[in-house]
Amino acid sequence: MRRALLLCAALAPAVHSQVIECPKFYPSTDTALAEVPYQHKGGGFVAKSPLRNALMYAGEINGKQALVGEPHKVKGGRDLHHGFEPGESKWLVCFYGEDRTIAWWEQINPKVTSCVVQVREGRNVPMTVKATCK
Repeated sequence: MRRALLLCAALAPAVHSQVIECPKFYPSTDTALAEVPYQHKGGGFVAKSPLRNALMYAGEINGKQALVGEPHKVKGGRDLHHGFEPGESKWLVCFYGEDRTIAWWEQINPKVTSCVVQVREGRNVPMTVKATCK
């Protein structure tokens, strides 16, 4: 019984931890849009697009409150350190396409209080973004 309690105590801080990676492409293939403009015939498509950037946001999904992290330059990119209050809604937002108009919003566990967002980019490799939150 004592071992079980010690194991639970050791794992308790990890319960709220979270690791999120942005997809390297979004959408993963060219995707047809369901919406057809009024009095038009035809179809629209969103092209498969590479990851171009990522930011942390607070508040509601598709909100405008970007969080500014403390940047640290590292080999191949940068690390952004974020700290926040538990309970507020937080998001890792991944941006795609040349003009960064396509966004994927990934929700962060509301109980975490810090995240490190690792942004890496190379010459001939797709950008990678990974958020490690505790």
